[in-house]
Amino acid sequence: MAASSYIEACSEHRIVRTATDQGVGASPSWSPPMQDVVKVNVDANWRKGVGCCHIGFVLRDFSSRYLALRRRQIVASNALVAEAKGVLEGCVMAKQRGFSNIVVESDSKEIISWLNGCIDQGNWEVFPTLWEIRRGGEDFSSCVWSWIPRSTNRAADYVASHARAEMCNLVWVQRPLSSFVCALNK
Repeated sequence: MAASSYIEACSEHRIVRTATDQGVGASPSWSPPMQDVVKVNVDANWRKGVGCCHIGFVLRDFSSRYLALRRRQIVASNALVAEAKGVLEGCVMAKQRGFSNIVVESDSKEIISWLNGCIDQGNWEVFPTLWEIRRGGEDFSSCVWSWIPRSTNRAADYVASHARAEMCNLVWVQRPLSSFVCALNK
């Protein structure tokens, strides 16, 4: 399966479908950003009563090329705090890698809504993280906060939710894990 996914990803005849060319009822798929822009897809896997969770984020460029991914265990009191910390960590990673134009995509409507609007109208537990995200966003030449459906955020969801021994708290830059290739292709 890993070999098939690799061959498909490397195929010169691979067709990338965007939301505009999909038929009615088709599920949306991830679309690459414009040239010189990096997309940072983030997600959190929070479970009530556990106290800790995992966040995951994936950085890709205009050619859909994978630039880095990370999975990290954090402490979060609720799902919104976890999602906000995921956005913050994704921005930090993009800044550390030297990118200046980013689009941050998350399937958390509340977090993206607050970042695009008035953060002081958000949840009081999330406010400090939202403030830190906004402040960090000023370090980029261009920083856009974008909501996407969960079905479009599969790669980040996979990174956050798959607790396997090979998915430790490291950053993968050179090549993705074989278990991740299939999710990245989708």
